Amino acid sequence: GVTQKNLVKLLKILKKLNTERNYVVDPYDKQSMYEQIADSSEHLNPEDIAAFAGVESEFGKYAEPLNGGSARGEFQIMQNTLKYLSKRAEDNGKPREANPLREQARVMSELIPQHEKELSVTLGPDADISATDVYVKHNLGGGMGKKLLRAKDAAEVADILPENVIEQNPSIYEGKTKSQVMKEIQKRLDKKGKEFKFEKRGPLDFLEE
Repeated sequence: GVTQKNLVKLLKILKKLNTERNYVVDPYDKQSMYEQIADSSEHLNPEDIAAFAGVESEFGKYAEPLNGGSARGEFQIMQNTLKYLSKRAEDNGKPREANPLREQARVMSELIPQHEKELSVTLGPDADISATDVYVKHNLGGGMGKKLLRAKDAAEVADILPENVIEQNPSIYEGKTKSQVMKEIQKRLDKKGKEFKFEKRGPLDFLEE
């Protein structure tokens, strides 16, 4: 039978398990999110994905909608786009995730391949698609992104994009040519890509000591 001593010992073990729950902690973090999204891409690596999050929201610092807008999350996705991608992911057998970072990865893993597929049409099937190209699609959307990417390098952005779009991102688009805009975006992506420090992972995806 169970002795009083064994019962006390068992209760202590249960108490310890209840207070020290590291064995069930989800190791999934922002690095895991960037890596998962990159796995869905043919052209981007985790550093590129991190750079997107850095430019769009300072890696989540400004994830809530600004100035009455509806874009949200680390990658600033519009609400209508978010709903559409979420449903499409579910239809593809990827149910909604409770973990907010996993949920963003689920949605972005639908969006990035879509951007790349559209870019292969816009730029040609043999084009060397860059992170800058994908970011233009992400930032401007399908129609306006296509218009900018197909424009000549010397074309004035004021002749390509609507005034209200330029006013929303004046430091990127205002008073520039298409070539200058592409260089500005590349510079920002390069800078933010270096800011996020990727850690070496162990075989179980935990940070190595």
